Amino acid sequence: MNKEITFILPVYNNYESCKLGLERLFSSPKFSEISNSEFILVDDGSDDFLKFKELAKKFKCIYLRLDKNRGKGAALALAFQHASGSYIVFTDSDMPFSIENLLNISRLIIEDHFDLIIGDRTKRMENKKKVVFLRYYLGRVFNHFSSRLLGFVSQDSQCGLKAFKGDIGRKLFKNITVNRFSIDAEILFRASYLNLSVHSVPVEINKNGKSSISIFSDGFLMVYDIFKIKLFSIKKWSLSE
Repeated sequence: MNKEITFILPVYNNYESCKLGLERLFSSPKFSEISNSEFILVDDGSDDFLKFKELAKKFKCIYLRLDKNRGKGAALALAFQHASGSYIVFTDSDMPFSIENLLNISRLIIEDHFDLIIGDRTKRMENKKKVVFLRYYLGRVFNHFSSRLLGFVSQDSQCGLKAFKGDIGRKLFKNITVNRFSIDAEILFRASYLNLSVHSVPVEINKNGKSSISIFSDGFLMVYDIFKIKLFSIKKWSLSE
């Protein structure tokens, strides 16, 4: 039976923070406002996958797993193809955003006429105090570089909270070009190519846990991936249609 909305939580070797994030979400009094939904915990090849499997069972989440670590993009692509929701939201599994942010972006994608809604951390000045200085400004540089090269409009392409109309989300994640952290830029690039309606909403960071992104090694790979997206994403995607 299809659900109205699917929530996707990608995980990779972050059991403790994921556990705390799920406990915070499911114990919130406002959680009751989320109805007719499904949660997908998608594991990007974690070493301790049995713990994640049990965690998914405890919170009645669907558990999906890649057989090896392939990256956030690959994990999300797998989850989107299994999502039954008419609307789909993904967020970071440690729940760095408030449940109010989650509920707001879910309500907007259902009630308004946008195809894609993205969180924007730059619209809240207090978020700067909760992020490592170097990471914050390198993120801004990457966002400017990727949006200029790929031609989409976004102040915070890498924000880990996005909502989609279900059919559109499944289409955007089909036959992706990059598997790792630049997947957000590829999705926005494809959305721009299709002239989809994209809206951004301010979100507040509740916590700043340890990021799985290495500023330097992953940073170089992300820049390389942006050029791959520019050259191959639409062609590869069109061949799959």
